[in-house]
Amino acid sequence: MKIYILGHRCKICDAIEELIWNVVEENEIAATIKRVVKDIDIVKFGVCLTPAVVVDNEIKVMGRKPRKEEVLSWIMAERLMMDESDDTECITNCSSCVNQKKTESTLT
Repeated sequence: MKIYILGHRCKICDAIEELIWNVVEENEIAATIKRVVKDIDIVKFGVCLTPAVVVDNEIKVMGRKPRKEEVLSWIMAERLMMDESDDTECITNCSSCVNQKKTESTLT
């Protein structure tokens, strides 16, 4: 699962990133979480209002901070689709995967 937080470096975007990391870790979801801050990159997602969250190329919210329940519903729906598919991507979110994803997130 790929989750993108679109928006400039602001308190709201920081809060959204923290919220998403918490939901992902609490529910042991394997996900790549990335921040997108450049306008030229944000527009490529089809987003015209920030902050925004995109999950697996689907815009989930624009122009506001999502509630924890919303984030959880998006992530659990995507997890169910992954479980039902024959995809071999890790869905156990073991500690080594979590640490690798955190490192990837800080590099972007």
